[in-house]
Amino acid sequence: TMQSTNRCAGTIVSASVLVVLLPATGVGDVFSSDLRASERPRLVVHLADYVNLSPADMKATEAAVRHTFTRIGVEVEWRLDHGAHEDVPSPREITVILMNEAMQAAKLAERSVTEETLGTAVGPASRIYVFFPRVKAVAHDQLVPIAMPLGRVIAHEIGHVLLPPGHTNLGIMREHMPAPGITNFDYFTAAQGARIRK
Repeated sequence: TMQSTNRCAGTIVSASVLVVLLPATGVGDVFSSDLRASERPRLVVHLADYVNLSPADMKATEAAVRHTFTRIGVEVEWRLDHGAHEDVPSPREITVILMNEAMQAAKLAERSVTEETLGTAVGPASRIYVFFPRVKAVAHDQLVPIAMPLGRVIAHEIGHVLLPPGHTNLGIMREHMPAPGITNFDYFTAAQGARIRK
């Protein structure tokens, strides 16, 4: 799960611009240039949008998620199909559910998440739940476009589906968003990138 910045010390919303500075070391960026698009593994993201995200915000969110994965040599195919697909749940086919207020309330009633949780992943089902009202509140509090925290939460939770359980001290798999102004965040490490490509 990913936790918000303003509700606990060390959260996940960061910079005031959507452009991300590439980290100098420990990142899988080299793979995005070494692998041709036809050689890169493909990840299909099926989006179930229950919040009616605007086309502009949808495009920016998709670009943010795609950027994070392209840097480790993974192509992302974004499908606005309300999560509908016939395949058996697979790490290559991940459903992202943007929950509205009512859905978020129902999920919170299960008492399986904290008050700071922005998203949660169900690995065996290759399914991700995003607490959109909370993510929107983070964007509002930090005065950043919604695509910034939303793209980070989605990429982080996809990481939980594809990687071993747990969080790291660096990069996108941190438990909390960094403080505002920290831009060196939206990346998987080289080791994480290699694992995801497999």
